[in-house]
Amino acid sequence: MLSWSQNGYPMRILERGMLFVSSEMKEMMMLDLSSIDLEMLAVALEDHSYESSWWFDPATGALEFCSVDDDPEDFESRDVVYVHPEDSREAYQDMVEFTRLVGEARTRDLLSRAIEGRGAFRRFKDTLFEFPELREEWFSFHDRRSQRRALEWLADRSLVAGDAIRGTLASLDDHPKRVGPLGAEGIAELAAAGLGDLYGDRLVRVVLYGSHARGEAGSESDIDLLVVLGDMDSPWEELRRMDELLWRLSFEHDVTLSALPVTENQFRRSGKPVLAEARSHGKTVA
Repeated sequence: MLSWSQNGYPMRILERGMLFVSSEMKEMMMLDLSSIDLEMLAVALEDHSYESSWWFDPATGALEFCSVDDDPEDFESRDVVYVHPEDSREAYQDMVEFTRLVGEARTRDLLSRAIEGRGAFRRFKDTLFEFPELREEWFSFHDRRSQRRALEWLADRSLVAGDAIRGTLASLDDHPKRVGPLGAEGIAELAAAGLGDLYGDRLVRVVLYGSHARGEAGSESDIDLLVVLGDMDSPWEELRRMDELLWRLSFEHDVTLSALPVTENQFRRSGKPVLAEARSHGKTVA
């Protein structure tokens, strides 16, 4: 059985003088990143099978699989690096962060419940089968995260030059702000951001109300927004002011956005049914 150094090399390799080579020699001995199958290394790092293992050849960049039919001692006797599986909490955190990015509230809630408690991985995958497009986005998201971890594994063991690692890491660093369809709440938040730019300090809050706030919306339901302003001379003038923003978002997301501008005093004190409902069932999005 071999003993291992902190960077994953067998100690007997280090005993041959690798600890004492110059920095120039170390760089010459490093692998070209293109010679390494990052996707396969990512798979190896997530393989927690008790009956098999993965080994990395630091001379060629090749990954070798040791199955139940192979003798592990054949690998242990060679100058190859054992690929220790990463902590399963890393993969779980991927699910947590992906779920936070889901724009549609109902889908986000289903995934949030799926990853609670034992069996989270299976329930998460089963839930994603209901959303084929979102499932593809999950694969892309998880692939980027797992390849980042594979790059970090190589960097920790000084197997590839730092510049190559940093350049590839940078290309994998474009995490989306949202995934999947935005849903009414997500679109309302976009509208609220645009209204904030339009009104500045005059904008007090934006409230999503109506069928989407009550959870009773159909596929053709409007997204109703209450735009609460500090002061207002004419609601018609305010509607003209926000018309271009609402039309653009409606067109981009294939929905109908409607807005009702009111003052803060009207929102708090008016007995009109629409305002009473917005106070009791509405969701503040900004």
